[in-house]
Amino acid sequence: GGGAKKGAKKEKEEKTLPVLAQKRCDCCGLMFNELKLCAKCKVASYCSRECQVEHFPSHKGICKLIRAGTAAA
Repeated sequence: GGGAKKGAKKEKEEKTLPVLAQKRCDCCGLMFNELKLCAKCKVASYCSRECQVEHFPSHKGICKLIRAGTAAA
């Protein structure tokens, strides 16, 4: 027997997390529910590719140190 599927139609809800659960973009400083991490060190967080590119000159030194530290661990 084929029963009726419960919850087959799922509606995507936009949920806003509490401010404490939000993260800050390392470039522009705005708060977001989800951020992209630096692909190299996985520590720096960015709201967009544009912010990542803009911030990289000041981030690349620490990025290199983080990667060296995680490689040694």
